[in-house]
Amino acid sequence: MLNPAWRPAQRDNPTLQSIKHDYHQTAHRIMANSRQITTIPVIISTKPGNDDSNLLYTANALERQLNLPGPTRNEQSVEWRLDTSGMLAPGQAQPEQILILVDTDLAALKKAYTRLKALKHFRHTRFSVIMENARDEETARRYFRRLAMGSKKFLDLPLLFCGTSPERGSHFSQGIAELAQKVRQATELYAEINQTGSH
Repeated sequence: MLNPAWRPAQRDNPTLQSIKHDYHQTAHRIMANSRQITTIPVIISTKPGNDDSNLLYTANALERQLNLPGPTRNEQSVEWRLDTSGMLAPGQAQPEQILILVDTDLAALKKAYTRLKALKHFRHTRFSVIMENARDEETARRYFRRLAMGSKKFLDLPLLFCGTSPERGSHFSQGIAELAQKVRQATELYAEINQTGSH
């Protein structure tokens, strides 16, 4: 069966159509048709010479995974939207978190830092990070720490590490399911911070 998290790419790419595997079912909020809509803005930072197709693919797969039926009634009542338009207007209400997808590359880190600096100016302060195209988890964490240390030291912005984008293949859906769970947890954490009025 087609994995719903892969459906857009599988529909358009004959090679990916042959890849079939099981999938895991595991800010800004409004109510519509009795479902709570949680919108998470997504910032994409690629290394020079790369287009953003891989990172957009990850964002689309993650959104689909987040919207798969969950085991709890609360999960089923939420519709998740990952907004990759990059449009965060001055004065816009602060979302519960902003998700940053970053290539594991120094130039991409610099671009991400520049975006963080601009968003801090507009009082956006809650960010989660997913590293893309890392050789392994250790490499991803090393690059993340570099971004997080600079962000904390010079911008006073703490960053939350959500994980590494999985490689395409048989373990992709498992990796996306794990990322989705971490994004849920980050959203809950930032919602609690919003309620207590903490930075």
